[in-house]
Amino acid sequence: MKEEGLAVNKEKGFGEESLAPQTNRIMGNASYTFAWIAGVININSFMMGAALVPPSGKLNLVQGALAMLIGVTIISIAMTWNGIPGHRLGIPFIVHTRTCFGMKGSLFPGLIRSLPAVLWYGIQSWIGASAINSVLYMVIGFDNMAVCFIGFQTLQILLSILGFKGIKWLENIGAVFIIIALGYMFLVIYNTYKFEIMTNLIDYKGSWGMPFLAGITTFGGTYTTYVISMGDLSRELRKETGTKVMFLLHWIGTVPFTMFMAVIGLMVSGTTGSWDPIKLFTELVPNKPLLIATLLFIAFAQVTTNVLHNVVPSSYVFMEYLNFSYRKSQLP
Repeated sequence: MKEEGLAVNKEKGFGEESLAPQTNRIMGNASYTFAWIAGVININSFMMGAALVPPSGKLNLVQGALAMLIGVTIISIAMTWNGIPGHRLGIPFIVHTRTCFGMKGSLFPGLIRSLPAVLWYGIQSWIGASAINSVLYMVIGFDNMAVCFIGFQTLQILLSILGFKGIKWLENIGAVFIIIALGYMFLVIYNTYKFEIMTNLIDYKGSWGMPFLAGITTFGGTYTTYVISMGDLSRELRKETGTKVMFLLHWIGTVPFTMFMAVIGLMVSGTTGSWDPIKLFTELVPNKPLLIATLLFIAFAQVTTNVLHNVVPSSYVFMEYLNFSYRKSQLP
């Protein structure tokens, strides 16, 4: 079975965007970590953090943060474990599944991975387009969500077509931009709602029972799809990196920054009752240039997540079953 799979890959050609065993690893440890930082900062983390505390949830700030820490740490371990075949053999997820499901049967797990990717691609594209629409309205008075959505989709397709080298630099640059913007967002929320944070989130008793366990499950389950298709990214990491170091890179790239984004969502929901970051920052940030920069961050965060964790896994499935090239697979 292994030889048969490799033979099919050879027919499709070796290269950076093929299904063949990856020989040209383009990510060092730093680039790989930056890719995870940029990939996990998205609206999902913001919304899940908001769901842990009142009015939606029953945890306080400490309980919510601890639930995030435990849940995402578990996921980091799972990502490392499932990423070992991709890292050692250079194979993507869809090829990895052949060992259990066979050449034809691997379509089933491929579709299971692709369907939520397509769903979240649409949701995050809508959020990113909404942020762009808000920026255009403030700058030139243009307000057309449909046009912004189509334009945002076109931008993501063009960035995806650049291939993994383009994705690498998109994620590296994006990570730096995202870290700066996150720090600013945190300061805005904290300085605006100091009293409410203390009253509603720190003094609040919360629960260490089922709501706490549900919080762990929420943050453990949010990256389950990433765990499934880990080979799509780990195959790009240089082979010299050991398993223990790879786990450390996963932990650094996911845990602190998922928590940072989620804590912001948690603070916002616990003080205002709202989970919508676009509406929130439009109301909170009085400085127009800073508001524009913040909204652009929200849009950019959706791009980095979509391209890496939604586009790439789906593209490999299209390549496998429709015999598409990587670039052609971006068009569906």
